[in-house]
Amino acid sequence: EVAPRAARVAGVHEVTRALGALRGEVSAVRYALVTNPSGQVLGSAGSCPAPADIARRAAKSERALLMQPFAADDGTLYFDIALPIRRGDRNWGTLRAGVPAELMLAA
Repeated sequence: EVAPRAARVAGVHEVTRALGALRGEVSAVRYALVTNPSGQVLGSAGSCPAPADIARRAAKSERALLMQPFAADDGTLYFDIALPIRRGDRNWGTLRAGVPAELMLAA
């Protein structure tokens, strides 16, 4: 019988490096970030122009996927895509990415 391995939690530097790689692979992603359950940013790549209420709703969402439209200061329309990071019933935070609305609507 094999004992279960303990789950490994990635550190902030690993998360930031992974987000940078994601942003490099998907050039349309304006920003990618990971937050803790209260919405505090733990690691990010790119600058996030989303208003604070977008971040609050993403952190509190119980949905498996939350897409919120918003307009950046320059008038560009984006979708903030939020995915909860969960293990069982425990909320570990949220993965968020900003994608231009024109790309999402063209798909």
